Amino acid sequence: MKKPFVTVCFVLFLFLSGQAQTYQGNWLVGGTGNLHLGTKNKGTLLMLSPRFGVFAANNLAFGAILPLALYSYSGSTTSSFGLSPFVRGYFGSMPTQFFVEGRIGYQRYNFNSDTGDFNDYANTFTYGIGLGVTRYITEQVGLELLVSYDETGNNDAILNTSNLTGINVNVGFQIYLPGTK
Repeated sequence: MKKPFVTVCFVLFLFLSGQAQTYQGNWLVGGTGNLHLGTKNKGTLLMLSPRFGVFAANNLAFGAILPLALYSYSGSTTSSFGLSPFVRGYFGSMPTQFFVEGRIGYQRYNFNSDTGDFNDYANTFTYGIGLGVTRYITEQVGLELLVSYDETGNNDAILNTSNLTGINVNVGFQIYLPGTK
């Protein structure tokens, strides 16, 4: 009986004692995962997006996202990689903090048919904006939920990546590292 009580108290302590690490000079390292279920072509997209950034001012971070994706639909598979600079502004009080994020970037898509009779690639411009929340579970680790609208521009008849445009829900974590003083 005593062990579950201590565990619950410890978990509550972690959730109630989080501190923001969004101060100028600090770093953020982490990422998000995304599962996109397409409505136009019934495709499925799995995306992992490592994220690295630095706080240029209190509550204002700049950095880069390295999106990696695997997209499967209609007997074909598309893989992609890219680079997306981002800016993120935090607001609200601790231990839960909200943020707004904007990003633009480049994405390269490699298309392969499951039968092997067609392979191609496309380079495309992407952008997105989102609103999220970070819940600090320790002084330096935050769990995130980000809801974003993302636009991927390529209307090529074969490699129609515009089907990836829409609302996405991203779940992930960030580690907030202190900067040098």
